[in-house]
Amino acid sequence: MDSNGLGGPLPDRWERLPYLQSIDLSSNKLLGTIPSSIGNLSLSRLILDHNAFTGTIPTTFGNLGVDLLYLDNNHLSGTLPANIANNPLTGLTLDLNHLTGTIPSQFGDIGAQFIVISAAFNDFTGTLPSGLCRANSCNFQYNVHLGCPSQSCTRCALPLCNCGKVCYSGNDCAGGSCPSCSTGPWGYTTCGGQ
Repeated sequence: MDSNGLGGPLPDRWERLPYLQSIDLSSNKLLGTIPSSIGNLSLSRLILDHNAFTGTIPTTFGNLGVDLLYLDNNHLSGTLPANIANNPLTGLTLDLNHLTGTIPSQFGDIGAQFIVISAAFNDFTGTLPSGLCRANSCNFQYNVHLGCPSQSCTRCALPLCNCGKVCYSGNDCAGGSCPSCSTGPWGYTTCGGQ
């Protein structure tokens, strides 16, 4: 049902669809909050990107069993629930929302299973869990208050100035230099204008 021009809020009665295995409602005009009852399903994929959803990511999503969870390009706010890491995720996209707080350490624990994790253009703070550096591809660009882990993290696009690693366009490199800048997988490196 992706790219069908669907609009309005989603219904909150998903328990009536117990055999549903995958939901792809991407690139529509859906709005309102994401119903927490979706978290009572057992899905392999939940793809809700490129809509106008608001509110928080339901904590019930920790029960889904999804390997792909795409929530990017919405208007979601609040923190990233730690129990989302209970899923066998290989892909998680959260870009272009209004998410805040820290990236829970549980995501570092499952870092190696990610093919892609991307949460660029949010307002995350703190330090990226070092285990996420084991992901095949990760992108945390434009989270200007998100710091680097203490170990090498060459696969992640984020402000890594204080680690002596790669510094990607749009990140604030204040407080450290960028001694080893290079072009990364998501764009041209500016090293914070240096």
